[in-house]
Amino acid sequence: MLYTFNLMVGLEPNGVDVAQAYRGKVFRDLGLPACFVFTQVPPRFKWDYYLSLGHLEEEILLAHMLLTDQRDMSLGIRIDDMKQLLHLTAEYKENNCELIFQEQDGIITILHKNSLKPDYVDYVDYYAFGRLLRREHYGKKKLFTEFFTAVDAEFGLVARVVRRLFHNRDGSVAFEEIKKEPGEDTEAVYRCGAEWFYSESEFLERVLSELQFSKEDHVFLDRIGGLPFTSPLLRLKGEAKVSCVVHSIHYWGDQINSEYYYLFQYAEEFDGILVSTQAQKDELEKHLALLGKTGQVRVLPVATLDQLQLADERKPYSVMLAARFVRRKRLDLAIKAIVAFHEICPDVNLDIYGQGMLWQDIEAEIANLGAQNYIHLKGHQTIKNRFKEYELYLATSEWETFGITLLEAIGSGQALVGLDVPYGNQTFIQEGKNGYLVPFDARSDEEIVVDLTKALEKAFKQIKKFREGSYRLAEEYLSDCITEQWYEFLNREWE
Repeated sequence: MLYTFNLMVGLEPNGVDVAQAYRGKVFRDLGLPACFVFTQVPPRFKWDYYLSLGHLEEEILLAHMLLTDQRDMSLGIRIDDMKQLLHLTAEYKENNCELIFQEQDGIITILHKNSLKPDYVDYVDYYAFGRLLRREHYGKKKLFTEFFTAVDAEFGLVARVVRRLFHNRDGSVAFEEIKKEPGEDTEAVYRCGAEWFYSESEFLERVLSELQFSKEDHVFLDRIGGLPFTSPLLRLKGEAKVSCVVHSIHYWGDQINSEYYYLFQYAEEFDGILVSTQAQKDELEKHLALLGKTGQVRVLPVATLDQLQLADERKPYSVMLAARFVRRKRLDLAIKAIVAFHEICPDVNLDIYGQGMLWQDIEAEIANLGAQNYIHLKGHQTIKNRFKEYELYLATSEWETFGITLLEAIGSGQALVGLDVPYGNQTFIQEGKNGYLVPFDARSDEEIVVDLTKALEKAFKQIKKFREGSYRLAEEYLSDCITEQWYEFLNREWE
Protein backbone atom coordinates (compact mmCIF):
# COMPACT_ATOMS: atom_id res chain seq x y z
CA MET A 1 0.00 0.00 0.00
CA LEU A 2 1.16 3.52 -0.82
CA TYR A 3 0.14 5.87 2.01
CA THR A 4 0.08 9.67 1.75
CA PHE A 5 0.11 11.86 4.88
CA ASN A 6 -1.79 13.99 5.01
CA LEU A 7 -4.84 15.62 3.52
CA MET A 8 -4.96 18.98 5.29
CA VAL A 9 -8.13 20.42 6.81
CA GLY A 10 -7.41 23.99 7.92
CA LEU A 11 -5.71 25.49 4.85
CA GLU A 12 -7.02 27.24 1.75
CA PRO A 13 -6.84 25.25 -1.51
CA ASN A 14 -3.19 25.06 -2.56
CA GLY A 15 -0.68 23.38 -4.85
CA VAL A 16 0.12 20.56 -2.42
CA ASP A 17 -3.51 19.40 -2.61
CA VAL A 18 -3.34 19.32 -6.40
CA ALA A 19 0.02 17.54 -6.35
CA GLN A 20 -1.42 14.82 -4.12
CA ALA A 21 -4.29 14.32 -6.57
CA TYR A 22 -1.83 13.99 -9.48
CA ARG A 23 0.11 11.40 -7.48
CA GLY A 24 -3.07 9.45 -6.89
CA LYS A 25 -3.67 9.31 -10.64
CA VAL A 26 -0.10 8.10 -11.25
CA PHE A 27 -0.57 5.32 -8.68
CA ARG A 28 -3.86 4.29 -10.32
CA ASP A 29 -2.21 4.28 -13.75
CA LEU A 30 0.43 1.94 -12.31
CA GLY A 31 -2.25 -0.29 -10.79
CA LEU A 32 -0.92 0.27 -7.26
CA PRO A 33 -3.20 0.49 -4.20
CA ALA A 34 -3.06 3.89 -2.49
CA CYS A 35 -4.48 5.52 0.61
CA PHE A 36 -4.66 9.26 1.32
CA VAL A 37 -5.05 9.96 5.02
CA PHE A 38 -6.83 12.67 7.00
CA THR A 39 -5.30 12.96 10.47
CA GLN A 40 -7.84 15.61 11.50
CA VAL A 41 -11.61 15.26 11.26
CA PRO A 42 -12.60 17.13 8.08
CA PRO A 43 -15.83 19.06 7.54
CA ARG A 44 -17.74 17.44 4.69
CA PHE A 45 -17.03 20.30 2.27
CA LYS A 46 -13.30 19.62 2.66
CA TRP A 47 -13.83 15.94 1.92
CA ASP A 48 -15.78 16.92 -1.22
CA TYR A 49 -13.04 19.36 -2.20
CA TYR A 50 -10.48 16.55 -2.34
CA LEU A 51 -12.88 14.39 -4.32
CA SER A 52 -13.33 17.25 -6.80
CA LEU A 53 -9.57 17.22 -7.40
CA GLY A 54 -9.76 13.62 -8.62
CA HIS A 55 -9.33 11.48 -5.50
CA LEU A 56 -11.54 8.40 -5.22
CA GLU A 57 -13.75 7.90 -2.17
CA GLU A 58 -12.33 4.45 -1.53
CA GLU A 59 -8.77 5.88 -1.45
CA ILE A 60 -9.46 8.40 1.33
CA LEU A 61 -9.17 7.39 4.97
CA LEU A 62 -9.88 9.29 8.17
CA ALA A 63 -7.24 7.90 10.54
CA HIS A 64 -9.65 7.98 13.49
CA MET A 65 -11.79 5.29 11.85
CA LEU A 66 -8.96 2.77 12.27
CA LEU A 67 -10.15 2.32 15.86
CA THR A 68 -13.62 1.37 14.61
CA ASP A 69 -14.69 -1.48 12.35
CA GLN A 70 -15.50 1.05 9.59
CA ARG A 71 -12.90 2.23 7.10
CA ASP A 72 -15.19 2.83 4.14
CA MET A 73 -16.57 6.35 4.50
CA SER A 74 -18.19 6.59 1.06
CA LEU A 75 -21.77 7.82 0.97
CA GLY A 76 -24.47 5.16 0.96
CA ILE A 77 -27.74 6.47 2.41
CA ARG A 78 -30.23 8.16 0.09
CA ILE A 79 -32.63 10.86 1.28
CA ASP A 80 -35.73 8.64 1.43
CA ASP A 81 -33.79 5.92 3.22
CA MET A 82 -32.54 8.43 5.80
CA LYS A 83 -36.06 9.70 6.43
CA GLN A 84 -37.16 6.14 7.08
CA LEU A 85 -34.10 5.37 9.23
CA LEU A 86 -34.74 8.41 11.47
CA HIS A 87 -38.56 7.97 11.43
CA LEU A 88 -39.04 11.46 9.99
CA THR A 89 -42.71 11.87 9.12
CA ALA A 90 -43.22 15.61 9.68
CA GLU A 91 -43.50 18.04 6.79
CA TYR A 92 -40.32 19.72 5.63
CA LYS A 93 -39.16 22.58 3.46
CA GLU A 94 -36.18 22.48 1.15
CA ASN A 95 -33.53 25.21 1.23
CA ASN A 96 -30.62 24.69 -1.17
CA CYS A 97 -28.93 21.51 0.10
CA GLU A 98 -31.02 21.25 3.28
CA LEU A 99 -34.25 19.47 4.10
CA ILE A 100 -35.61 21.21 7.21
CA PHE A 101 -38.19 19.17 9.12
CA GLN A 102 -40.79 20.79 11.35
CA GLU A 103 -40.17 20.77 15.05
CA GLN A 104 -40.98 17.55 16.90
CA ASP A 105 -40.63 17.34 20.68
CA GLY A 106 -38.73 20.65 20.64
CA ILE A 107 -36.15 19.43 18.09
CA ILE A 108 -35.70 20.61 14.50
CA THR A 109 -33.99 18.04 12.27
CA ILE A 110 -32.08 19.09 9.13
CA LEU A 111 -30.83 16.62 6.50
CA HIS A 112 -27.86 17.91 4.49
CA LYS A 113 -27.60 16.67 0.92
CA ASN A 114 -24.11 16.08 -0.40
CA SER A 115 -22.92 18.74 -2.85
CA LEU A 116 -21.44 16.17 -5.29
CA LYS A 117 -24.13 13.48 -4.86
CA PRO A 118 -27.35 15.37 -4.03
CA ASP A 119 -29.40 12.18 -3.74
CA TYR A 120 -27.37 11.22 -0.66
CA VAL A 121 -27.24 12.56 2.89
CA ASP A 122 -23.82 13.29 4.36
CA TYR A 123 -24.87 14.61 7.78
CA VAL A 124 -27.88 15.37 9.95
CA ASP A 125 -28.20 18.35 12.32
CA TYR A 126 -30.40 18.61 15.41
CA TYR A 127 -31.42 22.06 16.73
CA ALA A 128 -33.20 23.13 19.89
CA PHE A 129 -34.27 26.75 20.51
CA GLY A 130 -32.28 27.81 17.45
CA ARG A 131 -29.01 26.29 18.67
CA LEU A 132 -27.10 23.40 17.11
CA LEU A 133 -26.88 20.51 19.58
CA ARG A 134 -25.72 17.51 17.61
CA ARG A 135 -24.46 16.53 14.14
CA GLU A 136 -24.40 12.94 12.88
CA HIS A 137 -22.08 12.13 9.97
CA TYR A 138 -22.98 9.25 7.66
CA GLY A 139 -21.38 7.06 5.04
CA LYS A 140 -23.10 3.74 4.49
CA LYS A 141 -23.63 3.73 8.28
CA LYS A 142 -23.36 6.39 10.98
CA LEU A 143 -19.65 7.24 11.20
CA PHE A 144 -19.32 9.74 14.04
CA THR A 145 -21.43 12.15 16.08
CA GLU A 146 -20.42 15.66 17.12
CA PHE A 147 -21.84 17.52 20.12
CA PHE A 148 -21.83 21.32 20.29
CA THR A 149 -22.04 24.12 22.80
CA ALA A 150 -22.69 27.84 22.29
CA VAL A 151 -19.63 30.08 22.65
CA ASP A 152 -19.42 33.88 22.64
CA ALA A 153 -17.74 35.20 19.51
CA GLU A 154 -17.26 38.60 17.90
CA PHE A 155 -20.68 38.51 16.22
CA GLY A 156 -22.64 36.68 18.91
CA LEU A 157 -23.03 33.05 19.95
CA VAL A 158 -21.58 30.36 17.67
CA ALA A 159 -21.64 26.55 17.88
CA ARG A 160 -18.33 24.86 18.75
CA VAL A 161 -17.54 21.14 18.97
CA VAL A 162 -17.03 19.82 22.51
CA ARG A 163 -17.19 16.04 21.99
CA ARG A 164 -17.15 13.40 19.26
CA LEU A 165 -18.26 9.78 19.36
CA PHE A 166 -16.90 7.41 16.68
CA HIS A 167 -19.12 4.48 15.83
CA ASN A 168 -18.82 0.87 14.77
CA ARG A 169 -21.08 -0.48 12.03
CA ASP A 170 -23.67 -1.62 14.58
CA GLY A 171 -23.89 1.92 16.00
CA SER A 172 -21.95 1.19 19.19
CA VAL A 173 -19.31 3.68 20.33
CA ALA A 174 -15.74 2.64 19.52
CA PHE A 175 -14.08 5.64 21.18
CA GLU A 176 -14.66 9.28 22.07
CA GLU A 177 -12.84 12.57 21.66
CA ILE A 178 -13.35 15.15 24.41
CA LYS A 179 -12.30 18.74 23.74
CA LYS A 180 -10.40 20.55 26.49
CA GLU A 181 -11.86 23.80 25.12
CA PRO A 182 -14.71 24.08 22.57
CA GLY A 183 -13.52 24.38 18.96
CA GLU A 184 -12.31 22.54 15.88
CA ASP A 185 -8.57 23.04 16.42
CA THR A 186 -8.43 22.90 20.20
CA GLU A 187 -6.59 20.19 22.14
CA ALA A 188 -8.46 17.06 23.12
CA VAL A 189 -8.21 13.86 25.15
CA TYR A 190 -9.33 10.52 23.77
CA ARG A 191 -10.86 7.49 25.45
CA CYS A 192 -10.96 4.06 23.82
CA GLY A 193 -12.34 1.55 26.29
CA ALA A 194 -9.99 1.59 29.28
CA GLU A 195 -7.28 3.42 27.29
CA TRP A 196 -6.84 7.20 27.62
CA PHE A 197 -4.69 9.38 25.35
CA TYR A 198 -3.81 12.88 26.48
CA SER A 199 -2.32 14.39 23.30
CA GLU A 200 -3.01 14.19 19.59
CA SER A 201 0.42 12.69 18.92
CA GLU A 202 -0.11 9.96 21.52
CA PHE A 203 -3.54 9.22 20.09
CA LEU A 204 -2.28 9.07 16.49
CA GLU A 205 0.50 6.69 17.48
CA ARG A 206 -2.14 4.31 18.80
CA VAL A 207 -4.32 4.80 15.72
CA LEU A 208 -1.54 4.39 13.15
CA SER A 209 -0.30 1.24 14.83
CA GLU A 210 -3.43 -0.38 13.36
CA LEU A 211 -1.93 -0.05 9.86
CA GLN A 212 0.81 -2.57 10.76
CA PHE A 213 3.27 -1.35 8.14
CA SER A 214 5.25 -3.98 6.24
CA LYS A 215 8.05 -4.03 3.68
CA GLU A 216 5.37 -3.87 0.96
CA ASP A 217 4.28 -0.39 2.14
CA HIS A 218 5.62 3.03 1.22
CA VAL A 219 4.66 6.14 3.20
CA PHE A 220 4.83 9.59 1.59
CA LEU A 221 4.93 12.64 3.88
CA ASP A 222 3.92 15.89 2.19
CA ARG A 223 4.26 17.90 5.39
CA ILE A 224 6.44 17.09 8.39
CA GLY A 225 7.24 20.23 10.41
CA GLY A 226 5.47 20.46 13.77
CA LEU A 227 2.83 17.88 12.90
CA PRO A 228 1.67 15.24 15.41
CA PHE A 229 1.90 12.25 13.06
CA THR A 230 5.54 12.60 11.90
CA SER A 231 7.34 11.11 14.91
CA PRO A 232 4.78 8.30 15.37
CA LEU A 233 5.13 7.30 11.72
CA LEU A 234 8.92 7.13 11.91
CA ARG A 235 8.67 5.02 15.07
CA LEU A 236 6.05 2.70 13.61
CA LYS A 237 7.35 2.32 10.05
CA GLY A 238 9.10 -1.00 10.61
CA GLU A 239 10.29 -2.30 7.22
CA ALA A 240 8.13 0.14 5.26
CA LYS A 241 9.79 2.83 3.15
CA VAL A 242 9.21 6.47 4.12
CA SER A 243 9.73 9.37 1.71
CA CYS A 244 9.45 13.10 2.34
CA VAL A 245 8.04 15.18 -0.52
CA VAL A 246 9.43 18.73 -0.57
CA HIS A 247 6.81 21.23 -1.74
CA SER A 248 8.49 24.47 -0.69
CA ILE A 249 11.77 26.28 -0.80
CA HIS A 250 13.96 24.68 1.86
CA TYR A 251 16.22 27.69 2.50
CA TRP A 252 15.48 31.39 2.96
CA GLY A 253 18.76 33.09 2.12
CA ASP A 254 21.15 31.45 4.60
CA GLN A 255 18.40 30.20 6.94
CA ILE A 256 16.62 26.85 6.88
CA ASN A 257 12.91 27.13 6.15
CA SER A 258 11.37 26.25 9.54
CA GLU A 259 8.99 23.85 7.78
CA TYR A 260 12.00 21.64 7.04
CA TYR A 261 13.97 21.71 10.31
CA TYR A 262 12.76 18.17 10.93
CA LEU A 263 13.92 17.06 7.48
CA PHE A 264 17.44 18.41 7.97
CA GLN A 265 17.65 16.97 11.47
CA TYR A 266 16.51 13.47 10.53
CA ALA A 267 17.44 13.29 6.83
CA GLU A 268 18.92 9.80 7.19
CA GLU A 269 15.61 8.48 8.55
CA PHE A 270 13.95 8.94 5.15
CA ASP A 271 14.37 6.40 2.38
CA GLY A 272 13.70 9.10 -0.19
CA ILE A 273 13.58 12.90 -0.30
CA LEU A 274 11.56 13.87 -3.35
CA VAL A 275 11.87 17.21 -5.13
CA SER A 276 10.35 18.35 -8.41
CA THR A 277 13.31 19.99 -10.14
CA GLN A 278 16.98 19.24 -10.71
CA ALA A 279 17.85 22.74 -9.48
CA GLN A 280 16.36 22.08 -6.04
CA LYS A 281 17.98 18.66 -5.87
CA ASP A 282 21.41 20.23 -6.43
CA GLU A 283 20.83 22.90 -3.77
CA LEU A 284 19.33 20.49 -1.23
CA GLU A 285 22.23 18.06 -1.53
CA LYS A 286 24.66 20.94 -1.08
CA HIS A 287 22.88 22.19 2.05
CA LEU A 288 22.67 18.69 3.53
CA ALA A 289 26.41 18.21 2.96
CA LEU A 290 27.20 21.49 4.72
CA LEU A 291 25.37 20.13 7.79
CA GLY A 292 27.19 16.80 7.57
CA LYS A 293 24.00 15.02 6.51
CA THR A 294 23.24 12.63 3.68
CA GLY A 295 19.95 11.89 2.01
CA GLN A 296 18.56 10.02 -0.98
CA VAL A 297 17.34 13.05 -2.95
CA ARG A 298 15.43 12.22 -6.13
CA VAL A 299 13.70 14.29 -8.79
CA LEU A 300 10.08 13.30 -9.41
CA PRO A 301 7.79 16.05 -10.74
CA VAL A 302 4.67 16.43 -8.61
CA ALA A 303 2.38 16.78 -11.63
CA THR A 304 1.95 15.52 -15.17
CA LEU A 305 0.11 16.40 -18.37
CA ASP A 306 -2.42 13.95 -19.77
CA GLN A 307 -2.04 15.55 -23.17
CA LEU A 308 -1.16 18.82 -24.84
CA GLN A 309 -4.05 21.29 -24.88
CA LEU A 310 -4.41 22.63 -28.41
CA ALA A 311 -6.51 25.62 -29.46
CA ASP A 312 -7.47 26.92 -32.90
CA GLU A 313 -8.18 30.42 -31.60
CA ARG A 314 -7.12 32.49 -28.62
CA LYS A 315 -8.14 35.98 -27.73
CA PRO A 316 -5.35 38.34 -28.89
CA TYR A 317 -3.27 39.89 -26.09
CA SER A 318 -4.96 37.71 -23.48
CA VAL A 319 -2.97 37.13 -20.28
CA MET A 320 -3.79 34.91 -17.31
CA LEU A 321 -2.41 34.23 -13.85
CA ALA A 322 -3.54 31.68 -11.27
CA ALA A 323 -2.42 32.00 -7.65
CA ARG A 324 -3.44 32.20 -4.03
CA PHE A 325 -3.91 35.81 -3.00
CA VAL A 326 -0.94 35.97 -0.63
CA ARG A 327 1.99 38.34 -0.58
CA ARG A 328 4.66 36.07 -2.06
CA LYS A 329 2.64 35.66 -5.27
CA ARG A 330 3.28 39.40 -5.92
CA LEU A 331 0.03 40.02 -7.75
CA ASP A 332 0.75 43.71 -7.26
CA LEU A 333 3.67 43.46 -9.70
CA ALA A 334 1.51 41.65 -12.26
CA ILE A 335 -1.21 44.30 -12.04
CA LYS A 336 1.21 47.22 -12.34
CA ALA A 337 2.97 45.60 -15.30
CA ILE A 338 -0.32 45.05 -17.15
CA VAL A 339 -1.41 48.62 -16.42
CA ALA A 340 1.89 49.88 -17.87
CA PHE A 341 1.62 47.57 -20.89
CA HIS A 342 -1.96 48.77 -21.44
CA GLU A 343 -0.49 52.17 -22.30
CA ILE A 344 1.40 50.46 -25.15
CA CYS A 345 -1.25 47.89 -26.09
CA PRO A 346 -4.83 48.92 -25.18
CA ASP A 347 -6.15 45.48 -26.20
CA VAL A 348 -4.41 43.60 -23.38
CA ASN A 349 -6.60 41.76 -20.85
CA LEU A 350 -5.53 40.00 -17.65
CA ASP A 351 -7.66 37.40 -15.86
CA ILE A 352 -6.51 36.44 -12.35
CA TYR A 353 -7.77 33.12 -10.96
CA GLY A 354 -7.61 32.27 -7.26
CA GLN A 355 -8.62 33.53 -3.86
CA GLY A 356 -7.08 34.40 -0.51
CA MET A 357 -6.64 36.90 2.27
CA LEU A 358 -5.46 39.73 0.00
CA TRP A 359 -8.54 39.69 -2.24
CA GLN A 360 -9.90 43.04 -1.04
CA ASP A 361 -6.47 44.68 -1.28
CA ILE A 362 -5.99 43.43 -4.84
CA GLU A 363 -9.51 44.46 -5.82
CA ALA A 364 -8.89 47.93 -4.39
CA GLU A 365 -5.57 48.29 -6.22
CA ILE A 366 -7.19 47.43 -9.54
CA ALA A 367 -9.89 50.03 -8.87
CA ASN A 368 -7.38 52.70 -7.81
CA LEU A 369 -5.48 52.17 -11.05
CA GLY A 370 -8.71 52.39 -13.08
CA ALA A 371 -8.05 48.97 -14.58
CA GLN A 372 -11.37 47.21 -13.92
CA ASN A 373 -12.20 47.02 -17.62
CA TYR A 374 -9.16 44.93 -18.54
CA ILE A 375 -8.03 43.24 -15.28
CA HIS A 376 -10.57 40.80 -13.89
CA LEU A 377 -10.63 38.70 -10.70
CA LYS A 378 -12.14 35.33 -11.57
CA GLY A 379 -12.09 33.65 -8.14
CA HIS A 380 -11.31 29.99 -7.41
CA GLN A 381 -12.36 27.83 -10.36
CA THR A 382 -11.47 24.59 -12.06
CA ILE A 383 -9.20 25.99 -14.75
CA LYS A 384 -7.39 23.00 -16.23
CA ASN A 385 -9.11 23.51 -19.60
CA ARG A 386 -9.00 27.32 -19.51
CA PHE A 387 -5.29 27.84 -20.17
CA LYS A 388 -5.62 27.25 -23.92
CA GLU A 389 -7.92 30.29 -24.17
CA TYR A 390 -5.02 32.65 -23.38
CA GLU A 391 -1.87 33.63 -25.23
CA LEU A 392 0.43 34.34 -22.29
CA TYR A 393 0.96 33.38 -18.67
CA LEU A 394 2.38 35.98 -16.26
CA ALA A 395 4.35 34.46 -13.35
CA THR A 396 5.22 36.97 -10.61
CA SER A 397 5.56 34.72 -7.57
CA GLU A 398 8.75 35.26 -5.54
CA TRP A 399 9.38 31.52 -5.83
CA GLU A 400 7.71 28.31 -6.94
CA THR A 401 9.00 24.90 -5.91
CA PHE A 402 7.50 23.48 -9.09
CA GLY A 403 4.49 25.47 -10.24
CA ILE A 404 1.66 23.26 -11.47
CA THR A 405 0.04 26.26 -13.15
CA LEU A 406 3.29 26.84 -15.04
CA LEU A 407 3.18 23.24 -16.23
CA GLU A 408 -0.42 23.68 -17.36
CA ALA A 409 0.63 26.89 -19.13
CA ILE A 410 3.34 25.24 -21.25
CA GLY A 411 1.06 22.26 -21.86
CA SER A 412 -1.46 24.69 -23.35
CA GLY A 413 1.10 26.43 -25.52
CA GLN A 414 1.21 29.71 -23.65
CA ALA A 415 4.15 32.08 -23.85
CA LEU A 416 5.46 32.91 -20.38
CA VAL A 417 6.87 36.01 -18.74
CA GLY A 418 8.03 35.77 -15.14
CA LEU A 419 10.53 36.60 -12.45
CA ASP A 420 13.94 34.94 -12.51
CA VAL A 421 13.45 33.06 -9.23
CA PRO A 422 13.68 29.42 -8.08
CA TYR A 423 12.57 26.89 -9.13
CA GLY A 424 9.49 26.66 -11.30
CA ASN A 425 10.04 29.79 -13.38
CA GLN A 426 13.62 28.80 -14.10
CA THR A 427 12.45 25.32 -15.11
CA PHE A 428 9.50 26.20 -17.32
CA ILE A 429 10.55 29.57 -18.79
CA GLN A 430 13.36 29.09 -21.29
CA GLU A 431 14.80 32.47 -22.15
CA GLY A 432 14.07 33.43 -25.75
CA LYS A 433 12.54 30.02 -26.53
CA ASN A 434 9.12 30.21 -24.88
CA GLY A 435 9.31 33.42 -22.90
CA TYR A 436 11.42 35.79 -20.81
CA LEU A 437 12.75 35.88 -17.25
CA VAL A 438 13.05 39.23 -15.49
CA PRO A 439 15.74 39.77 -12.79
CA PHE A 440 14.22 40.05 -9.33
CA ASP A 441 16.81 39.98 -6.52
CA ALA A 442 17.98 43.31 -5.04
CA ARG A 443 15.79 45.40 -7.34
CA SER A 444 13.04 47.91 -6.69
CA ASP A 445 9.42 47.22 -7.64
CA GLU A 446 9.61 50.06 -10.14
CA GLU A 447 12.59 48.50 -11.93
CA ILE A 448 10.90 45.11 -12.03
CA VAL A 449 7.65 46.52 -13.43
CA VAL A 450 9.56 48.33 -16.19
CA ASP A 451 11.30 45.10 -17.21
CA LEU A 452 8.12 43.03 -17.01
CA THR A 453 6.44 45.53 -19.30
CA LYS A 454 9.30 45.31 -21.83
CA ALA A 455 9.23 41.51 -21.64
CA LEU A 456 5.49 41.46 -22.32
CA GLU A 457 5.96 43.67 -25.36
CA LYS A 458 8.72 41.42 -26.75
CA ALA A 459 6.84 38.20 -25.99
CA PHE A 460 3.69 39.22 -27.83
CA LYS A 461 5.80 39.94 -30.91
CA GLN A 462 6.99 36.29 -30.86
CA ILE A 463 3.83 34.62 -29.67
CA LYS A 464 3.78 31.87 -32.31
CA LYS A 465 7.44 30.94 -31.77
CA PHE A 466 6.99 30.86 -27.98
CA ARG A 467 3.83 28.76 -28.30
CA GLU A 468 5.76 26.10 -30.19
CA GLY A 469 8.60 26.33 -27.65
CA SER A 470 6.21 25.69 -24.77
CA TYR A 471 4.65 22.69 -26.48
CA ARG A 472 8.10 21.18 -27.10
CA LEU A 473 9.08 21.58 -23.45
CA ALA A 474 5.74 20.22 -22.26
CA GLU A 475 6.31 16.88 -24.00
CA GLU A 476 8.86 16.00 -21.29
CA TYR A 477 6.06 16.14 -18.69
CA LEU A 478 3.43 13.99 -20.40
CA SER A 479 1.89 11.38 -18.10
CA ASP A 480 3.53 8.38 -19.75
CA CYS A 481 6.99 9.86 -19.20
CA ILE A 482 6.46 10.83 -15.53
CA THR A 483 4.59 7.62 -14.72
CA GLU A 484 7.57 5.63 -15.99
CA GLN A 485 9.85 7.61 -13.65
CA TRP A 486 7.58 6.76 -10.71
CA TYR A 487 7.56 3.09 -11.75
CA GLU A 488 11.36 3.00 -11.79
CA PHE A 489 11.55 4.74 -8.40
CA LEU A 490 9.04 2.47 -6.69
CA ASN A 491 10.48 -0.72 -8.12
CA ARG A 492 14.01 0.29 -7.21
CA GLU A 493 12.80 0.91 -3.67
CA TRP A 494 11.20 -2.54 -3.36
CA GLU A 495 14.43 -4.33 -4.26
